[in-house]
This record gives sequence, C-alpha cells and structure tokens, in this order.
Amino acid sequence: MKKVAIILAGGVGNRTGQDIAEIVGTKVIFDLPSEAERKGYSTATKAIMDGSKIKKIGFKVESDFKTRLEETVEVLRSIR
Repeated sequence: MKKVAIILAGGVGNRTGQDIAEIVGTKVIFDLPSEAERKGYSTATKAIMDGSKIKKIGFKVESDFKTRLEETVEVLRSIR
C-alpha cells in the first residue's frame, strides 16, 4: 500500500481524503501544518455549501458522494 501525505489546514474534512485513499488503494497520513505553514492557508474552518438554489431549479442528486468519487478515479485512471 502506498503512503500519501496530506496536509490538512483549518477545517478541511478528513473523510474525503480517507475515501479517496480507500478507492485508489493508498494510506493517508494526516500531518497538521506548523504555525508558519498555516499562514499560507485559508483561515476558513467551516465552509458549507448551500444547495437550495440549485434544488429550486430542479437538480436532484442521483448517487452518493463516494460513488461519484469512485467514478472520477476510474475516469482519471483511464486517461493516464
């Protein structure tokens, strides 16, 4: 299993990183940045998207997030 280091800043969700690692067969090592490194990153700790406007015009979710991640990885692998 490959090891991949991902540096998380602020409130970046680690579930997505773990999902991607599982799909591509790697291990994620979470390494929090030092104070000096954090200065180069966004200070946003919680960023939540609101989908109410797009739902009002008829958008419907057809599958879950992890399924879409798996499909994205398949596409990226096929073009490599």
